[in-house]
Amino acid sequence: MNRLRALIISVLSLLAVTVILACTVPISWLADHAPASVQLAGVQGSVFSGHAEEVRFQHTRLGRVTWHFAPARLLHGELCYDLSITAPGHHLQGRFGIAPRHTWVAYQVDMEWPLRSLSDQVVWGGMLTASIDSLHLRNSWPTLFVGSLTVRHFTRPDSNVDLGSYTLDLSAGPTPHEVLGHLRDVAGPLAVDATLSLAADRSYHMDGSVLPRAGTPEDVKDSFTFLGPPDASGRRLFQMAGSM
Repeated sequence: MNRLRALIISVLSLLAVTVILACTVPISWLADHAPASVQLAGVQGSVFSGHAEEVRFQHTRLGRVTWHFAPARLLHGELCYDLSITAPGHHLQGRFGIAPRHTWVAYQVDMEWPLRSLSDQVVWGGMLTASIDSLHLRNSWPTLFVGSLTVRHFTRPDSNVDLGSYTLDLSAGPTPHEVLGHLRDVAGPLAVDATLSLAADRSYHMDGSVLPRAGTPEDVKDSFTFLGPPDASGRRLFQMAGSM
């Protein structure tokens, strides 16, 4: 009982101190201490709650950003903010934060963003939409992922041919920190069905198949010949495994 009482007092004390600091720290501190890759303009409010009219990351315009501190997550040992990024053609909103053991967390995320605008390293085209209930990343690897990711009007770097739309549904696996996924086509020239497993040891495994539908361009069909000969139905099986 004494331990429980001490824990409750410690958590409430931490909550009070954090809220006081968040309310009183000037917003200029945030702008002055932002990484060099982040540029902020039109900043107003406090560390507790505020907005920036213009945010750029590595010279890429993100848009208007608002933030609100979420003190209730301190009861779960997490420091979180409700964030919203809006601009013509894309948006992102949800609760994001950090947790013990170098873990990044996200909850109730809704996102729509062009693939090529995510990073200079992304050369494939399409629109990414995400609906995420819960996401935990530890050392850049998901240990919990419940939600779905959809890419619509997927295109190759060297072509504007629409390869279709695809959804990856993700959920918790039967073992701790395991993530399971189901990849399927939504619409387009390719029928795709695959299962994905991400293990806590940073290994992954995917089994699936791809079937070109009637009318699929020949160059798209030829791009899958490396998978080997198709079965009687025209479906080609594929498998991927490794670790990161």
